[in-house]
Amino acid sequence: VSVRGFSGGSRATPGMELLEQHEIFELLPTHGKVVTLDADLPMKHALAALAHHDATCLPVWDSGLQRFVDIFSCTDLVDIILFAHRTLTSGAMPAAGASAAGSGDAQTALERCHLRDLSGLKRSKPPGFLMASVDDSMAHGALMLKQHGLECLPIGDSTCSSSLLHLLLPEQILVYLCTLPDFRVSYSAFLDRTVGQALLPLCRPLKKVHRGASLIDALALLSADRLHAIPVMDDGASLPAPRPMCHDRELRLAWRTAAGPANPEPW
Repeated sequence: VSVRGFSGGSRATPGMELLEQHEIFELLPTHGKVVTLDADLPMKHALAALAHHDATCLPVWDSGLQRFVDIFSCTDLVDIILFAHRTLTSGAMPAAGASAAGSGDAQTALERCHLRDLSGLKRSKPPGFLMASVDDSMAHGALMLKQHGLECLPIGDSTCSSSLLHLLLPEQILVYLCTLPDFRVSYSAFLDRTVGQALLPLCRPLKKVHRGASLIDALALLSADRLHAIPVMDDGASLPAPRPMCHDRELRLAWRTAAGPANPEPW
């Protein structure tokens, strides 16, 4: 069940009336920071920043335009890996001696790309930068996340379009909603329903991969369906294995391991 589907497009969705009564400002942490990436930052440093800060989304600032232009996320990490794999395997492979050199050239070219080059990459998420104000209602923020298919919603100061205060995740709205006493009282009948009654009718068919599937096939499924995790099945099993999951979090950890010792932060 994905919490990204909780904020349906209808105002009749349970809890939306309560969210109308609260401003996004209430969701801002008391202390926190927003790590920002420059559009001219090399791609390899942007990928390292995701892993180093254990982040799922980071905003991209264009110094020339003096504004935020994009959100770099784990979805982009998956798309970049798929793009690199297609580049390395497209066309007829050269002879064994030249294969390593060709692969090295492709990898070097990819590492030299900058964040602004993402505009030329086929991405599985909509491009651009949308932002809400701290004065907007939580219901407005929830609808923006849902209607635009956003992984996070940048929150800024209504008096300054270049001021970014927080990156709001769908989970934060859901957690806040569940802590409201009025929600538990007003929607007790809804909350008492089973998962099968309340949530399964809203869910898409389950996507899964078998343990023997290639990593590139699993990543292609993540990208095509814009998923953040896929259950891993044992060969011949009718139900997902209880523990293993193919998750974009593991990609960040794998990148951190492959990158070696942490270098001074270039972002």
